[in-house]
Amino acid sequence: HKMSISQGEFSLLGMLEREQDMIKKISNALALILQSLIALLLFGDLIINVVQVITRYVFDIIFVWCEDISTLSLCYMVSFGIPWLCLTKNHVFMDVLDMVLPEKGINFLKNVVDVATLIGGTVILYIGIKTVNVNSGYIYSMLRYDEKIKYIPLIITGIGMMVAGILNIIEKIQSKGGSVKYAE
Repeated sequence: HKMSISQGEFSLLGMLEREQDMIKKISNALALILQSLIALLLFGDLIINVVQVITRYVFDIIFVWCEDISTLSLCYMVSFGIPWLCLTKNHVFMDVLDMVLPEKGINFLKNVVDVATLIGGTVILYIGIKTVNVNSGYIYSMLRYDEKIKYIPLIITGIGMMVAGILNIIEKIQSKGGSVKYAE
């Protein structure tokens, strides 16, 4: 008795579909984690700044470290936000091209974007490592933290973009048509 490719639990297509679902679940889980971290940082930054305004204008007390916290918070929000955009495919894409280019051309450009995301992430990771090393040991902030902490978001962004690029490329390879549905 021969089993066809599309029959049974151990079929080739079934295995590919399960792998594709796994990649999609990993992408979605990472996107949710990044989105949650961004929301947490934003909420924390909002609370700190509201407290700062109240204490400054009501009690005439100034917390000089609030600017440091806000700067770090913003840097980390951006470092989590860029990979989130790449994972959710909500980054900028020219809608005008949808009207001009055929579907194959649009899919080609989307593939270029995913490869560029991977390459860009690698470059940003390299620059981030160099920048962290150059700024290590310097203390300029009111909180007295090492300046390299401000540049760690470059490393996070680079790694996040690389992971997003790899996951998006794998998802495209595993999909039947070779293209992934992008957000509109």
